[in-house]
Amino acid sequence: MENSSTAFAELSQADRQRLLDKLAKLKALSACPTGNANETAMAAAAMARIMLEYEIEMAELDDAPGQDLMVLKEQVDQENSYRGFPLWQTSLLTCLAQVHHCIAYTRSEPEWWSTGVRHRNTRHLIGTSKDIENVRQLFRFCVFEIERLSRSWDGAVTQKRRNDFKVGAGRGVSDQVTRERDRIVQEQKQRNLPSRALQLFDRKEQASSDFARKLGLGYRTCSSSRGVYADAYGAGYQAGSQLDLSPSAPRKALSAGR
Repeated sequence: MENSSTAFAELSQADRQRLLDKLAKLKALSACPTGNANETAMAAAAMARIMLEYEIEMAELDDAPGQDLMVLKEQVDQENSYRGFPLWQTSLLTCLAQVHHCIAYTRSEPEWWSTGVRHRNTRHLIGTSKDIENVRQLFRFCVFEIERLSRSWDGAVTQKRRNDFKVGAGRGVSDQVTRERDRIVQEQKQRNLPSRALQLFDRKEQASSDFARKLGLGYRTCSSSRGVYADAYGAGYQAGSQLDLSPSAPRKALSAGR
């Protein structure tokens, strides 16, 4: 039974180049800072599309769509916190994990200090090795860009307003990436043919859920009851969500100053 590397080697030169071009575009997107929240959301959506399109094409080439179902648990990064992570980052990570068939969660472990007990929080992902790496790459890119943009936003006169901008931008990016993922799934369904890729997506999501269940993980949604400055949240969200999502949009983003 052929694996993906064998299937790739047997492609025509044109098909191999097409797949390599997608990976080159992905590398260019992830390495090049964007100029505003519009471009951050568009780049994140384009990155998600390229990742998923590549996964779809490789799955369609493979006769064994269930082979990449070895699920594991890995830490997202080396960050840890004794006060909890920003909710906008948690929401963003949860969204990106779902798009790539993973589960994101925060683990809290007690540590005994001379002053009492403190709880150290770390972020983790459950999924296949490749999917986890995709989530990490997108998450690092989005956090870096949103943090940078919040510092340069004209209305960031206080820390709270800057944080509210990040909440809005994170939500805008999440909505963009989710819509792009739904668009890809719908395109696959409209082919009116059995899709190995969609079958693989479902199996990955089920494998991640089964793994989490075996670990005894529960789920709860984090939310904040505090109010936000509407203009700050709106500036972030509007810039991150009202974008051109036509099929040519990622190409436009790549060719515009990149």
